[in-house]
Amino acid sequence: IMVAGIDTVKLFPAATGGIAHLRALRDVYPGVRFVPTGGIGLDAIPQWIGAGALAVGAGGALGRLSPDDLSAQVARLTTDLPSSKRYPS
Repeated sequence: IMVAGIDTVKLFPAATGGIAHLRALRDVYPGVRFVPTGGIGLDAIPQWIGAGALAVGAGGALGRLSPDDLSAQVARLTTDLPSSKRYPS
């Protein structure tokens, strides 16, 4: 990965290895940023970000929500994310 100059990698399917797998990969590849996707529930997004994920793909979970529920989830996730990982508005 690093020899090829790749600095960001999609981790799919993320749910099968879990957060421990992400942590193990980050230990082996400290300069690589990971974007886990695949089977990640909305409630787990803050844990993945807290474990060092650059971003999390959760389109399947978000796509099933009504517009009002989607707005509520975005508001909840914004407050649940570690403050060091939030992007400016």
